[in-house]
Amino acid sequence: MKAYQFDLSNIVDDLKLMTDSTIRDVDKSTRTLKLRKKVLVGKHLSPEKDLKIWNQVIKRQTNDLTESIEKCDKIIKALESL
Repeated sequence: MKAYQFDLSNIVDDLKLMTDSTIRDVDKSTRTLKLRKKVLVGKHLSPEKDLKIWNQVIKRQTNDLTESIEKCDKIIKALESL
């Protein structure tokens, strides 16, 4: 019983770390878009740079979410093995 409790405790800790990581990743994207908005208001943003910013944010979010899904899959497998 203690072994299960220990394993479950480790899984919960992993979930907390994954959640914190996901929040940080979203915050990075939000900061990038806020910076884009400031530059856009100042009219110093060319359409090419705007496209690069959007592509960067989309790529980052896609990669971050893919990584989160992979971590979730590992956690689900660990839970199923209990």
